[in-house]
Amino acid sequence: MTLLTQLTLRYLSPLQKENNSQISFLDTLITRKNVAVTISVYRKPTHTDRYLDFNSHHELKHKISTASTLLNRALNLPSTAEGIRNELTHVSNALKSNGYPSATISNILKKKSTSEVIPSPEELVGMFFKWTDPPDSQNGFAVLPYIKGVTEPLTRILNNNGIRATTRPVKTLQQEFASPKSRPPSDRQTNVVYKIPCADWQSKAQCSLKLLT
Repeated sequence: MTLLTQLTLRYLSPLQKENNSQISFLDTLITRKNVAVTISVYRKPTHTDRYLDFNSHHELKHKISTASTLLNRALNLPSTAEGIRNELTHVSNALKSNGYPSATISNILKKKSTSEVIPSPEELVGMFFKWTDPPDSQNGFAVLPYIKGVTEPLTRILNNNGIRATTRPVKTLQQEFASPKSRPPSDRQTNVVYKIPCADWQSKAQCSLKLLT
């Protein structure tokens, strides 16, 4: 068996078989009924429907983006009209449980119901490079900690002066809670890259054994 074949077999994903005529793939659940196939939204059994809370200390556009993404998926992933209705009901109830007002959900759905022109791949690439390569009129880029009532007017002032601004949370959950994983000491870790300096040459290698050995 060649080395390439060994590496291919090593990194191949295990075969997933259908269960009760269903199989999940990414965010979709594919259901087979006789010769027909329907697609719906898939959620893991551990899914809790917890999203960015509407009353949390985050910029409003981040909350609108969260709701818009979920509603857009509900409108486009299911392959049947019944599936779309069920998913919209599920997402709307989940958003309401996270504090999102019914009016906000309705306004997003109204915008989604209008015909949207989907950009071509070439236009998407152009939009990306236009965003990453700002015009000469841009004087800089700023990342601001989000403080309600302070960041919004400051962002407008920066934008009016040709400085593009974005926001980030002051604190994150990762900062508040320690990692549940206990890291082994560096000399007991595996799959490390070690470096041994010598007088005339330096050796670098990767080893699957513990560094201590």
